Amino acid sequence: MLCSISLAACAASEYTTTHAQSDLAKQGFTQQQAKCLLDGLRKQYADQYIKLNNEQKVDRVNPAAVALYVRNVFASPGSLSGDEVAFARSLAHRCRP
Repeated sequence: MLCSISLAACAASEYTTTHAQSDLAKQGFTQQQAKCLLDGLRKQYADQYIKLNNEQKVDRVNPAAVALYVRNVFASPGSLSGDEVAFARSLAHRCRP
């Protein structure tokens, strides 16, 4: 549930990493733990986008497109698969032992 909350909060266009870290702090995460969670989620979805591009044999991956893809994932947490939710929960437990 916590990860769903943090992902849903990223949906607003004005929502920044600072806001996300602040909201996670309200949930008991330290600043470093929140950064760990957000960085891990970004990396996971950036890697996923790059993998999709490689499967389509795209010559170069546009970093702006990667950032947009990650932002879109954060903006639509209701469409996350069970595996994605499980990954987010696992990451939250690793970042906040």
